[in-house]
Amino acid sequence: MPKNPRITLTFEAHKALTIQAALEGEAVGNLASKIILEYAKDAKEALEAIEKKKLELIVAEDIPQTKKKPISRVKQAIIQKKKKELQKKKKLSQDPETLEKIQELWQNGQRSSSQIARKIGYPKTTVRDAIKRMIRRGDIIS
Repeated sequence: MPKNPRITLTFEAHKALTIQAALEGEAVGNLASKIILEYAKDAKEALEAIEKKKLELIVAEDIPQTKKKPISRVKQAIIQKKKKELQKKKKLSQDPETLEKIQELWQNGQRSSSQIARKIGYPKTTVRDAIKRMIRRGDIIS
């Protein structure tokens, strides 16, 4: 599927969409997507189910099976990348277990935000910001 598929609208529909987008301070394409997804709730649910099924297939494919030939490193890397894309991660600020893990690592002498980020699986800038907030609040000592 193309990244930016094109559709044809009537002149009146395009004009109305453009005016509505201006009124809402929204980009025309974003507003069109929002309207379509709100209107086509069944289709949206189907899309979500397809994405969930893709993840299940990728995970099932990742499980080693004795009679199949081994998966190449390239294919394993692709599988891992797709899994990460399909799994939506919680915001770090909404993940108390991971925040506790950061505190634990910090208190045990792990002071590199890059290394902590690698261990917990979040971007280093996100981890660095979380550590700064924890220091400001007094949750950890610098």
